[in-house]
Amino acid sequence: MYKCQRCGLLFGSRTKRNTHVNGQCKIGVPDLSFLKDSVIITRRKQNQAK
Repeated sequence: MYKCQRCGLLFGSRTKRNTHVNGQCKIGVPDLSFLKDSVIITRRKQNQAK
């Protein structure tokens, strides 16, 4: 489970948490740890492709 940093609403997946932060939660802020994780994953995929 993931939790909105501001309003405390819980989600079952990262994508749901991300849309909540961007849309539903009026005082939400982006979760930087989530952004770092996605960047690392895409880099790994690019490295494997080479």
